[in-house]
Amino acid sequence: MRIVCLSDTHAQHRKVVVPKGDILIHAGDIEALSIEMVEDFAEWWLGLPHKYKVVIPGNHDLIMMHPVSLEICRDILEGTLLVDEGREIEELRIWGSPWTPVFGDWAFMKPRSQMVKVWEKVPDKVDILVTHGPPFGVLDRTEREWQNVGCESLREVVERVKPKIHVFGHIHEGYGEGRIGDTLCINVSVVNSTYFMENKPVVVDL
Repeated sequence: MRIVCLSDTHAQHRKVVVPKGDILIHAGDIEALSIEMVEDFAEWWLGLPHKYKVVIPGNHDLIMMHPVSLEICRDILEGTLLVDEGREIEELRIWGSPWTPVFGDWAFMKPRSQMVKVWEKVPDKVDILVTHGPPFGVLDRTEREWQNVGCESLREVVERVKPKIHVFGHIHEGYGEGRIGDTLCINVSVVNSTYFMENKPVVVDL
């Protein structure tokens, strides 16, 4: 099973050269500021040839914070959008969640003290965990004084659940691969810290 992963396209999705694969995962920040922007993304997203697709919101996908518009977005994206929910694809169990600790004033953010309740929803058996933000200490350092801004309680979940892959973005300068135990952690942001399209989608074979 070939899995193609990317995130943080920030309305530049049509510039991305997407490799062939079986499952296409987008870990948030499509830049959904309006229904029209979601429709433009969907035209590109649904036109890609991958058999299965999973996308989650990110902190820049503000239109998806509202329950009514979220349901409209679900319809537009034809069931590929996950928000604190799972999907099984050919025996691979996938869980997607958009939440990150407060870092600025954006969508799908909670104080760090409240993030534990978000991750309590993650089931014990997950093969591919898709979150918008990183776990603490893994590909989560920003250029602002090089501080780690990942989520501590998310890291605890990764250590407990032990997914095969943890896919995320959010911290653009964290692009790359790391590990928590046997879990492959991948920051797949395709833009850099200045929002310039610099990085390629990441391909993983399972």
